[in-house]
Amino acid sequence: MILLGQLVLLGLGLSPKHLTVEALDEIGSADLVFIDTYTGDYQLFLKLIKALNSNVKLLGRSDLEEKSIVIDYGLKYEKVVLAVVGDPLVATTHASLIISALEKGLKVKIVNGVSIFSAAISRSGLMVYRFGKPVTIVYPKNGIVYEYPYHVIKDNMSRGLHTLLLLEYDNEKKIYMTVNDALNILLELEAKIGGGVITGKTIVIGIARLGYNDELIKAGEIEKMVKYDFGPPPHVVIIPAKLHFIEEEILKKMYWLT
Repeated sequence: MILLGQLVLLGLGLSPKHLTVEALDEIGSADLVFIDTYTGDYQLFLKLIKALNSNVKLLGRSDLEEKSIVIDYGLKYEKVVLAVVGDPLVATTHASLIISALEKGLKVKIVNGVSIFSAAISRSGLMVYRFGKPVTIVYPKNGIVYEYPYHVIKDNMSRGLHTLLLLEYDNEKKIYMTVNDALNILLELEAKIGGGVITGKTIVIGIARLGYNDELIKAGEIEKMVKYDFGPPPHVVIIPAKLHFIEEEILKKMYWLT
């Protein structure tokens, strides 16, 4: 099989200061740079990317999931970059795009970026090996509140594991869930299911705009945290299980909401 060109899936990180030297080199040397506008706040990076490469195109979710635009351009140029906020194969997935590119004879390269998964866990001060399955909370659809996140938290807690909650984030529809809304949904689910998992005294960690200059991390009991103003998105939440004494010390000395 003749390899016709190269597709580079590139992670931008959570903010421009997370961009690696490798990422800057790949953007600058590409024939064309696509930016995934769906998975994060791409506007933070747009000016810098355009300064490095004048040939930039924005792609929405449908462009990436339903069309072959990236592959088509990859067959025309020597190198095409698809830039994604975060890490392209962690906080989102473009596995099907990789498979299609390889089937068409394109080379594929992955350039990793800082992911919300690793960054949020690290910055929380909690022990990484004590985390269980992550889950996403979404707003009710057609009046239905999805219960799955509650059951994931319950299962993780039963095994002494913390839970990272990703919150619904949709640039195209301008839907950005806040820490406060996520906690209210969890309290609503507790009232509905009655499993004794979430109470007003449950400790949670709210993380806002991680990697931005005004990033904010606060920890405390839900009854206080649900009223706290975390500012603009993006937000994530961590629900700890029983804390190790070192984890508890870090939370109370660094992030505790008084």
